[in-house]
Amino acid sequence: MTASTNAAHDTAARVAGTVHAGTSSVLLLDPKLCHPAAGNRTPTMELVAPRLLPSIAEIGQQVPGIARPHPARQEEFEVIAGNLRCFCCAVLNIRFKAILVNGEVSEAALIKLRLTENEVREAMSLFELADDFQRYLQLEGCTQAQLAEKLHLSEAVISRTLRISKNMAPDLRPLVDNFTVRPSVAFLIASLPTHELQREAMDRAVKGPMKRDAVAAMVARMKGKKPKQARPAKGKTPGGMTWCFGGTPEAMLAEAEKLSKALKTLIANKWDLNLLGSVLKG
Repeated sequence: MTASTNAAHDTAARVAGTVHAGTSSVLLLDPKLCHPAAGNRTPTMELVAPRLLPSIAEIGQQVPGIARPHPARQEEFEVIAGNLRCFCCAVLNIRFKAILVNGEVSEAALIKLRLTENEVREAMSLFELADDFQRYLQLEGCTQAQLAEKLHLSEAVISRTLRISKNMAPDLRPLVDNFTVRPSVAFLIASLPTHELQREAMDRAVKGPMKRDAVAAMVARMKGKKPKQARPAKGKTPGGMTWCFGGTPEAMLAEAEKLSKALKTLIANKWDLNLLGSVLKG
């Protein structure tokens, strides 16, 4: 048994305990017999083609889904978590690895399962998380603080996730759902006050492609704020010389090269070290 299989069976054991469903096991299901649970989004090629489909094609399905016997279709299954992975398996004509939950399970318990099982939660997009957070709040009639305690998550994370779902331009959702942009970048872009600005920022971020710090600076400029300056890096060499550089590693390297050239000039001309500043200035 492989480490991946062991991990999947360990997850199945935790699932059984979480939902009190009697038993749960890891199975390889025919994806054509698996259907999204009511209320779940319909998988499309647009959602899986950029990242998920190529990944599963290359290394296989690493994170199991969660399914249960379909309530209306005999010998078929309802996918509670992992609809996109199931869709990819159908496209690739391979079996869908899923934890099969047996027994009566409430909707709230199933949502809690998705949100507390790390591997499953990390495979969900921000909007999927927000949908589950909102539905769980409705079912349990609890506050965000109580939800955070029930799910063992940070209240700030829950609040921020719900906010991005409310504020983000609807037409940008596919780029978040298919992980074209990372969650940290999506949070930044969703903080812009208008959908027009969000679309402009998303277009730049995707076409760049831009790293998070660059997106943060761009968003700050679009908000009319001065981007935060990076703190200078400080330290000592093994020989005890103190150094301090600011900016990017590339800028630091350029400064180091200037310093090296200036020191060589001093040595070649047998000048005093006190003249180093003048040499650096040219």
